[in-house]
Amino acid sequence: MPPFYSLRYEHREADHERRFNALGLGKVWFYEHHTTASAKADRLFPLYSYSSNLESGNAEFSLLWPLAEYKSRQGVMTSASLLWWLASYDRPDQTHSNFHFFGSSKMTMVRRVRSPTESTFELNPVFPLYRYRNETGRGNSWDLLGGLMGIDSTKDRSRVKLFWLLSI
Repeated sequence: MPPFYSLRYEHREADHERRFNALGLGKVWFYEHHTTASAKADRLFPLYSYSSNLESGNAEFSLLWPLAEYKSRQGVMTSASLLWWLASYDRPDQTHSNFHFFGSSKMTMVRRVRSPTESTFELNPVFPLYRYRNETGRGNSWDLLGGLMGIDSTKDRSRVKLFWLLSI
């Protein structure tokens, strides 16, 4: 039986595959580097992990998960996060994106959401302080102090909102 600190290197020229492992036994290794003609993977457990598919352009990286994480599809970032709740960015497709800072729900401190029909920015330190919303075909609006005061604007008119209920 080899010692725990053993090293292993494999090279298969026919498959264009290389594998290097260190600090482990059998299938359990703390460090692994694996390269094929179409993919690369590198891992140092539990510190970091990286993988990429050269044909599809997809890649993933994590550092002391959940400290930092990054994912991309076809060379374009699709998600990134820092401490999974401190700051996160998601871009599921070309037209949608979500950014959250200090939280991950609707009551996050800073929230920015974009889609083809709507764009929203919110600032919520302890309570809802400021919100701006722009909707295609409907107009835009902004609110202060959770709707205490604000303005709704459309093509036809603008309304001033005071004290949640009163509209001018």
